Amino acid sequence: MQQIDEAESRNASRRLRCVRQITEADEETLQIVSSVLDRMNLGPKPERKKRARTLRPEAEKGGSA
Repeated sequence: MQQIDEAESRNASRRLRCVRQITEADEETLQIVSSVLDRMNLGPKPERKKRARTLRPEAEKGGSA
């Protein structure tokens, strides 16, 4: 009977540690989401100009030599 009580006690403490870790992770996740939303609310960003691709020489592409 004592072994069962000890096992239950270990399981209870393990569950408590897991709950604490989940709670901490959840707070961290909420902080990350909050900062991302704050950045999104700054307003529209100016459009970027796309650069034209430059062709590499055949030797750099690994083409037939």
